[in-house]
Amino acid sequence: MLPGVTSSNTAFVTSTGDGITAYQLWQLQKKRRDIRSEYLDYWESTVQIGGTGRPVDVIISPVAPFAAPPHGQNRFIS
Repeated sequence: MLPGVTSSNTAFVTSTGDGITAYQLWQLQKKRRDIRSEYLDYWESTVQIGGTGRPVDVIISPVAPFAAPPHGQNRFIS
């Protein structure tokens, strides 16, 4: 069992002796669970930030690190 290897990037993983023990895997899963729980607690604490009495539903952010060009001014150069 290799950490960081998921079914999306490989179908089968064969052991080469570089794997981890069951106890180490358990510790890794426990750490992941704790991190997820901590993040959920933070997300739920956004009730105090907003004025609706509910936690944040979504975060809207730009998809690019720069402002969009004026309408009609973007050109594709090949």
